[in-house]
Amino acid sequence: DAVVTANVSGSADSVLNFNDGTLKTTDSHTHVVKRGTEWITSAASDVVVGDYFENVAGELVEITSITQEEYNGNVYKLNVEDDDVYYAGGILTHNEK
Repeated sequence: DAVVTANVSGSADSVLNFNDGTLKTTDSHTHVVKRGTEWITSAASDVVVGDYFENVAGELVEITSITQEEYNGNVYKLNVEDDDVYYAGGILTHNEK
């Protein structure tokens, strides 16, 4: 079992929207993506169309669209131990370091 050891809130004025709402995130948040044959961790701003997320069922979700949207609200930076990964909106993501 993973344990959340920190949950720091902040605010953002924009988010990246992947696949029309599959995942919305700040551009600096780190995600786990498959690019080609390799799994990497990447800032959301460096994720590209054609990369893949993994969903909670273990299925690959191809990233087919990325748009930037205005946002005025809270965002949260989790620190999850021991594995440093968790699911957000059903998509595998990496915790804040």
